[in-house]
Amino acid sequence: MNEVVIDASFLPEVERTSLSDIPEHLLRHTIGTTDLAHFQRSALEHIAFFEAATLKHDGKRLYDYQSILDFGCGTGRLMQMFPNTANIKGCDPNGPLVKFCNDFFKHAEVYQSQPEPPLKWADGTFDLVYSFSVFSHLKRDSEERWLKELARVGKPGCIYLITIQGDWWLESKFSKPEREKIQNAGFWYFDIHTSRGTEMDFPENYGSSIHTSDFIRQEWSKHMDVLQVYKGRPPMLYDHPSLPEAHRRALEGSRSMGQDMVIMRKR
Repeated sequence: MNEVVIDASFLPEVERTSLSDIPEHLLRHTIGTTDLAHFQRSALEHIAFFEAATLKHDGKRLYDYQSILDFGCGTGRLMQMFPNTANIKGCDPNGPLVKFCNDFFKHAEVYQSQPEPPLKWADGTFDLVYSFSVFSHLKRDSEERWLKELARVGKPGCIYLITIQGDWWLESKFSKPEREKIQNAGFWYFDIHTSRGTEMDFPENYGSSIHTSDFIRQEWSKHMDVLQVYKGRPPMLYDHPSLPEAHRRALEGSRSMGQDMVIMRKR
């Protein structure tokens, strides 16, 4: 059976810096495989999900935002989808990934952040903050500090797109007794951190965390307004009546993201 190819016509016809040659050890660190085609397809899919969300909740395309933060940018999987004219910043605690992004994305500013706040930017810098698969790994206390910090660097009305291991992950990956235990707690952290003593090591506060949507609405709303929590599948959950047809075709050809996505707005 031929693999369905995502329709990329929803992307604007502008100059962008597409990743074409990533060192295998960086690619494996980022997505767990060296399959560049998978990496690039997932970038298109995630951007389609993100933009469907901003169109619904803020009436804007991703490229309409004036100051953008890619929090936990990795190798720039999503950063590459933005036009070279975009005012986009990135941060990551991994030095080799930051160096790769700075060498590759001449139009972006990427710096090596620490595993804990603060970030170097001033209060109210960004009007869009997105983060893929960072808050699916943080301990509870670290998560709280980072939510507070991301609220600080956002402008009033800033939109946040943050993925988590949420209800879909909980329902699909755990037995019923495990699921009930985590659902009752609302948040669960698995300490899976390992150290090889290299510069590619993940931070010590980086394990595997599970959130229920009820927990997100109750706890994260202390920092920002929670607009919606999208389940990790199916992709058409992101569809809405005002979505342009090109975006709808992209969703129809997409695989499920797997992670739930939280949409928030700074008060």
